[in-house]
Order: sequence, then structure tokens, then C-alpha cells
Amino acid sequence: MANRFFGEVAIDTDDGPVTLRCDLNAMIEFEDASEMNALEAFEAIETGNGGGDLRMLRLMVWAMMRHHHPEATVGDAGVVLSCDIEAPAKAIAAASPAADEVPPGNPKPRKKASAR
Repeated sequence: MANRFFGEVAIDTDDGPVTLRCDLNAMIEFEDASEMNALEAFEAIETGNGGGDLRMLRLMVWAMMRHHHPEATVGDAGVVLSCDIEAPAKAIAAASPAADEVPPGNPKPRKKASAR
């Protein structure tokens, strides 16, 4: 079962559901495999500026698969991406809950004071 507050989403594939987890470990796996900055790459996906690099998207999905599917290959990630091109964006969105969705015990983000 996918856990929204761990940045998890279930993606339906022809072989059954695959759970992606967007966490710190996935970000490090992505950086190790791609030699790209994960924060910049994930932000590019969030803002819609990173969808053109399919190699980046495939590595991102592979890194997100590793927690629940440690045997997953980069090719397996390509299958997931072929089934749902929005898969990485969904996992990133799940890892970034809106302020009103923050679980109990975690402070809500405060608005910055305006500069005068």
C-alpha cells in the first residue's frame, strides 16, 4: 500500500502495481546513477521544465522503485514510465504535501514576513 506522507504512489503497470517512493535515499540513488543534482532535477519535474530528458526520468523512476523493488533494473523503470509518463511527478507531489495535509506533530510552514 502506498504511503502518501513518505512520498509513495502506486503505479499500475501491465505486470501489476509498482510502488514508487520519493525520499532521501531515492534522491541519493538518482544522484549516484545520473551525476545530476537531485533537488534541481526534481524541481524541474515539479515545474514542468524537466520532462524532455527521458534518460533522467527513467533513472528517477528507477531510484524511486528501489525501496520497494530493490531488484528493479533501469529497464524495469522504463516499463513503468511507459505505462505512466507522469509517474515521477506523482511521486514528487506525494512527497510534498500541501500545508493543510502535514501530519500531526509536524509544524506547518510559516509565511515569510514581507520586506519593508
